[in-house]
Amino acid sequence: FVSGKPLRHYHPIRITVKNARGRVTDDSHSIALENGVYSGKLTIPLNGFKGKWSLTAEDLASGQKEERIFTVR
Repeated sequence: FVSGKPLRHYHPIRITVKNARGRVTDDSHSIALENGVYSGKLTIPLNGFKGKWSLTAEDLASGQKEERIFTVR
């Protein structure tokens, strides 16, 4: 705490988006989270491949990963 306020901290993560063919998309990127919070939008192209896509968030400091699967119809 500085002057009674919590210190800001930044945490590096990598967001990886894979399409239904398993290819990494242009939506993949690395970012530093401010105070552990991330908010973003994922826009699927109109001609995006139908099927199961994945979004993986990787903590670059610890190597921990969390993946979510979603379906594009």
